[in-house]
Amino acid sequence: MRARGRRSCRARRRCHTRTCAGARCLELGAGAAALPSHAAAAAGAAAVLATDGHAEVLSLLADNVAANGGRGCGVRVVPLRWGAAPAVDWRGASGRLLLLLADVVYDAQALPHLFRTAAEALRAEGGSMLLCHVDARGGTREEAVLAAAAAAGLALRPAELDESAAALLRELALPPVRLLHGGLADGGADRIAGMAVS
Repeated sequence: MRARGRRSCRARRRCHTRTCAGARCLELGAGAAALPSHAAAAAGAAAVLATDGHAEVLSLLADNVAANGGRGCGVRVVPLRWGAAPAVDWRGASGRLLLLLADVVYDAQALPHLFRTAAEALRAEGGSMLLCHVDARGGTREEAVLAAAAAAGLALRPAELDESAAALLRELALPPVRLLHGGLADGGADRIAGMAVS
């Protein structure tokens, strides 16, 4: 069991490192925990901003970031309401922009606002986005997610995890999740290190 646990940690580190290393990561809808933001920071992102639009959630998020190392953990908490163009201060950090969206598409009415914000960020700075979700959670089907993204000028495609990341998900026996990768419909990368677009 211990050897399997060590393999899981190594697989997790390799996947996150290839995807996030050197990137400026902006998590939209981080909630109270900002797990993708913490993973990106641990994987060597140049800068990580965890955002949310609700004051009470931001307070919990700030407390959790402080409990996990504060500024030393590499994650900054920034307020951002969906539907608004993000005005982000990267404090001199450079690197490609990677938007992180995890478990945020369960409310179909919020999708246009979420994807408008994502599209504005990508129009301003280029880059790409990763969206991880459970299909049909809260009644929102992937078809609705893809349609809302397209209406905002985004193109999302299924992404296939590399073998080490896929093995990790199998080992952890997580509920089936979908991973989508993309960017602006008129351009963007077809590949992020660690993930191949199918």
